[in-house]
Amino acid sequence: MSQRPQSINIKKSEDFRQLYCIGASGGFTPFDFRISFYNDSASIEEGKMKIERTANVEIILSPVAAKSLAQWLNVHVQNFEKQFGLINVPTQPKKSSNDKEFREGSAALWT
Repeated sequence: MSQRPQSINIKKSEDFRQLYCIGASGGFTPFDFRISFYNDSASIEEGKMKIERTANVEIILSPVAAKSLAQWLNVHVQNFEKQFGLINVPTQPKKSSNDKEFREGSAALWT
């Protein structure tokens, strides 16, 4: 029978950095889940809105780690909403199943 440690000492690596991102996209293989976090910049060119998406980092997780992350996020979102109220997510138009981003999965707000 293995025992859990009483405490875990957490330290930040030398290349640790914080990123603010507005969205995530990614997908999975039989071996792992991949999530890219990104920011969008909007501009107007020739009367049309243009979005430039910059991927900042990609995180690769084992299936077990991905499921654990999903559970952790769900608990924290529920606790946030209990304290601050419902988080409203803008609805997105339906995408074609041929759309690459649709197939990969995206949490984009601009699309």
